[in-house]
Amino acid sequence: MKKLFILFLTLLTLLSCSTSPRAHHLKGEAQGTTFSIKYYGDGAADYSEEIAEILTDFDKSLSLWRKDSFLSEVNANSDSVLRIPSEDAYFIPVFEASVEVFRKSKGAFDPSVYPLVRAWGFGAIPPDSDSIPDVDSLKIIHHIGGLQARIGEIGPDRVLKRPAGMQLDFNGIAQGYSVDVLGAFLESKGMSNYMVEIGGELLAKGARPEGIGWTIGIDKPQDGPRELIDTLTISNAAIATSGSYRKYKERDGKRYSHCIDPRSGYPVEHTLLSVTVLAPTCMEADAYATAFMVLGVEESLKKLNGPFGKKLEVMMIYDDQGENKIVGTGRFK
Repeated sequence: MKKLFILFLTLLTLLSCSTSPRAHHLKGEAQGTTFSIKYYGDGAADYSEEIAEILTDFDKSLSLWRKDSFLSEVNANSDSVLRIPSEDAYFIPVFEASVEVFRKSKGAFDPSVYPLVRAWGFGAIPPDSDSIPDVDSLKIIHHIGGLQARIGEIGPDRVLKRPAGMQLDFNGIAQGYSVDVLGAFLESKGMSNYMVEIGGELLAKGARPEGIGWTIGIDKPQDGPRELIDTLTISNAAIATSGSYRKYKERDGKRYSHCIDPRSGYPVEHTLLSVTVLAPTCMEADAYATAFMVLGVEESLKKLNGPFGKKLEVMMIYDDQGENKIVGTGRFK
């Protein structure tokens, strides 16, 4: 669940005089949420049609909510080898990045978790039952854990090879990558000052027309009206937040988080409420925010004291006997 709240949403598309760069603000809906894109520079134009096309193609590749997406085909197909469409530019980069985060997180981030996500009631398809799922059986049937899948080649085609029955879910990384894709598109048009935000996941480059970086706010993890717990100004960085406090299910009188630990098969039960990650790319910020939500405070801090800490800055908000406490690295210390 993504919780960044973007400030200064009042900026509208501006057509400046000939001596000033053009500034644009595009807003809309995509991926089941909203997006906000701001950019300015000499030669800036209205790229709304191109952006809409990119977002549509992205969904055709990785959406669990589109029955005609390649990912939906993967999950509905029992074949162990599936040809990846040559026109699909997004599946392979997201899959390969997922494998890397899976390895670095020791399985805390695992896209093969989808059958468990669905069984606990958080998937695109409703679960077969409202009872507590048989986790052990699901892990065996669907080969959850170990991520025994890879990209291969058969003749001129790139293919996905995986055990029959394995189903994938890239919700913890794909949205961040779509932000990076749109940022790369803007840079291909010569834009070096922009902010792309989808569902609270954000990439900012350069500065605002006023000459300062992009200011964002981070939500306090609580039900009800949103309240900011912190603000910061960023440039040439990406940020994403994952939380467990808004999206949940109740079964047999117990509340279960939507954050499923692929290693155990059960929703997490630790005290961590939200994680905000600042990273070079939004795909990294998204994926590691997801991984840290699974790991919890102590395991995450151990990771951040190692190689993770060299390029990630993290703020974790956790519950301490009913009181929110914050622990962070980098600028969040």
